[in-house]
Amino acid sequence: MGLTAERDNPRLESESYGEGEKALPIVAVQDLSFRWSVRAPYVLGIGELSIQRGERIFIEGPSGSGKTTLLNLLAGVVTPDSGHIVILGTDIASLSGPERDAFRSAHIGLVFQMFNLIPYLSAIENVLLPCRFSHARRAALAEAGTTPQEEAHRLFSHLQLDSEHLLRGSVTRLSAGQQQRVAVARALIGKPELMICDEPTSALDADAARAFLQLISAEAAASGATLVFVSHDRSLAGMFDRTVELPKINHPAGALGS
Repeated sequence: MGLTAERDNPRLESESYGEGEKALPIVAVQDLSFRWSVRAPYVLGIGELSIQRGERIFIEGPSGSGKTTLLNLLAGVVTPDSGHIVILGTDIASLSGPERDAFRSAHIGLVFQMFNLIPYLSAIENVLLPCRFSHARRAALAEAGTTPQEEAHRLFSHLQLDSEHLLRGSVTRLSAGQQQRVAVARALIGKPELMICDEPTSALDADAARAFLQLISAEAAASGATLVFVSHDRSLAGMFDRTVELPKINHPAGALGS
C-alpha cells in the first residue's frame, strides 16, 4: 500500500462528500480498460459499473476473470489504460501515485486474501496503523466521540477477538482466523466510506465463511460503509444486496474505445 506515501494530504482529505452528493453513486466506473503492459492483452473492459452508498455488493467470477485486478483499480493500487473511476466524487485515475495513496488511506478499507498484516507489529498496532497515516480517520473517530485505541478495542470485541494477550502479542502467533479478524478491524477503523474485500473467506469452510461474512456485514452497516466483496464462491451471494457477475460486464478483447 506504499505506507510511507500515505501520510496526510490536506487537499484530498479536507474535501468532503457533501450532502447533495450523497445521492450519487459512491463508485462510478465508466469506459474502463486495463492491461498489465502495452504488449499484453487487455484484462478488463468495463463500460459501466455503479455502486450506491451503503450497498453490499458481491462480485463473482471464476479464477482469472479479473476480480482482483478490478479491486486493485477501485483501490487506486493500479491505474487504467483509459476510462474513469470516480469514488466519492473524485476520479482517482487522474490522481498521482502519492495522491492515490492518501485517498486510499483516508477513504478505503482493504481486506486482502493473504491479510497483509505487518509481522513485527502486534495485533492492536496493526489495527491502529491506518489512523497513524490518515487525519480523516482520526477526525471521524473524534467526531464520534472516541479515540483510535477505544475504537480498536470495540472492533476487537465485536469481532470476537478481545483477549488482551492476543491483542498485545505478535500477529504471527495468531491463527489464520484470528489474523483475518485483525485485518477486518484494520480495514474498518476510522470509518472509511468504502470497504473492499478480496476473497478473505477462501480458506474457510462454509459455516465459518458465512459467520465471518455476517460479522463483516454488521460492522460495515454500523459504520455506514459500502461493502464490495469478491469471491468465486457463488453460495455466498445471497448474503449481499446485489451480485455483479464480472464475466457479463467485462469485455476486454480490444478494450473499450480502441
